[in-house]
Amino acid sequence: MELLQHGGWVLIAIFALSFFTWFLIVRKWFYLRVETKDGFDWVEPAMASLSYGDVNSMKTACRKHPGLAGRMMLAALDIFESGREFSRKHHREIVERETAGLKRYLGLVAAAGTVLPLLGLLGTVLGMTKTFGALTQHTSGTVNALIAGDISQALITTRPACVVISA
Repeated sequence: MELLQHGGWVLIAIFALSFFTWFLIVRKWFYLRVETKDGFDWVEPAMASLSYGDVNSMKTACRKHPGLAGRMMLAALDIFESGREFSRKHHREIVERETAGLKRYLGLVAAAGTVLPLLGLLGTVLGMTKTFGALTQHTSGTVNALIAGDISQALITTRPACVVISA
C-alpha cells in the first residue's frame, strides 16, 4: 500500500491498465484453447469421406467439432451444396468472419503496450518536477528528505512500466 501512496495516481493507472491488459490476454488464451480443444486429427478422415462423396459424414464431423476448422469447413460445404461455385470471394468472406473473432481486443493490448511506458515516463517527469520544485522552495536541512521522497516517487512509477514492457 505504501508503494501505491509513493507512486501516486500514475502508479495506480499503470497497475489498472496492466491488470486490464492481462485480463484481455488471458481471455484471448482461453478463447484459443476452446477453438482448438478438439485438435485437428479429425480433419483428415473427414476429408477422406468427402473425397468418396459422403458429404453427410463430413457435415456430421464438422458439427461434432464446432471449433474454427469445423465452422469454416461447414460454411464451405453449405456453399458447395447450394450449387454455387466456391470462389475466392466466398473463401475470403469465411476467413474474414473467423479472423474477426481471432483479432478481437488485440488492438487494445497493443495500445496498452504503447501507453504503459509513457505512463511510467510521466510518473518520472512528475516526480522530478516535484523534486526541483522542492529544491527551489526550501533551503533548510529538510531539503534532502524532500528530494529523496520525490525521486523515490519518480523511480517507483517507472519500474512497473519497464516490467510490463519486458514481459
